[in-house]
Amino acid sequence: KQGDSGGYEVQYKDPDDQIITGEYDVVAVCSGLHNTPYVPNMFIPSSSDAKNNIAKKFNGQIIHSSQYKDPSIFANKRVLILGCGETAMDIAHRAISNPRSKSVALSVRRGFLSIPHNLAKDRPLDVFITNLFEHAYEHPWVHALQLRWVLSTIFIRLFLFLTGSSFGFNQWAVQTTPVSRGYHIINKSHAAMSHLNVPIKSRSMWGRFWMWAYQEGGLRPIESFHRTQVTGVEDDGVTVRFGDGRTYEADLIVLATGYKQSFPFLDDKIRKEFREESLQAKDGHGCKGDTNSYNIEEDYLPSEHFIVDKTRPRLGFIGFVRPNVGAIPPMSELQVMWWLEKMQGRVNMLAKPGPPSYMILGRKYPYGVDYGNYMHRVAEDF
Repeated sequence: KQGDSGGYEVQYKDPDDQIITGEYDVVAVCSGLHNTPYVPNMFIPSSSDAKNNIAKKFNGQIIHSSQYKDPSIFANKRVLILGCGETAMDIAHRAISNPRSKSVALSVRRGFLSIPHNLAKDRPLDVFITNLFEHAYEHPWVHALQLRWVLSTIFIRLFLFLTGSSFGFNQWAVQTTPVSRGYHIINKSHAAMSHLNVPIKSRSMWGRFWMWAYQEGGLRPIESFHRTQVTGVEDDGVTVRFGDGRTYEADLIVLATGYKQSFPFLDDKIRKEFREESLQAKDGHGCKGDTNSYNIEEDYLPSEHFIVDKTRPRLGFIGFVRPNVGAIPPMSELQVMWWLEKMQGRVNMLAKPGPPSYMILGRKYPYGVDYGNYMHRVAEDF
């Protein structure tokens, strides 16, 4: 919380569990994005929504992905995974790779864009975006018209088409739209995609050709429930019901539903300031209302590049950003550089109306950004 002498009063426990209080001129928050698991209300036994409470009706086991430790948990189980992120795909692959699992299904509300982490041996996807055109000077007109995004989208769609599907790298299931630069955070966990493709490719000769091309014929299938969501559980306690009328019998439900942004150690006054400052910006950092696009109630990040708030330049948040593709550590390094310059009065932020231009257009996360654009915008301030 705010200290008496202009700094910040911080309380912490020492190795002997004794509470120590100290005052500091500068505080950096580096607690990470993934610290508080998000569990939808219908999967919380104590939830007041008794009519749709799955936790009370389901006879099997329900866990959050943060609790997953070993694939042996899938033995003799019919597994249903909820989520469309890399964690969901990782767990789906581990479940289907366990020969003792009975069946595996993935429930995805909106779909995702799948491109493998390595496009070639020892060549991560990140290195393919590290090129002259991504890192060269960008004229304001080129930036305003988003020409770099438009032109790169053409090459992206052509490349994906050559893999068998223009909606993702060999991606026939759980597709999303539009497939354009700047809209989605790429899902780089690709191992389960071939298993998801099997039920769809097997329906047509064209699909079976690509199954042959990718040698997917002998793979165990993963059933996908796309553009729908769980609505309840039948009276037998194992049949999970979806909004489109389909059902799936499950023994284990894995909630790969992500995490919510939480800073319980911050004083309520500071959290309130962040919320008010963020909502003053158009659409609240790209999110409508008080929550993000999934209606998750969470704490707000500071307004200036997610690093500091205008009124609190000495309280910095480092690493609280999610790029569409690319690594967070170099972004954090640039954030630290920007913050140091900011505290010395050498940052000249370019005032522009509306949300920052680096925000991901798909709006899944309030802190989702285009890697190259974010790095450009932060660096140009100093």
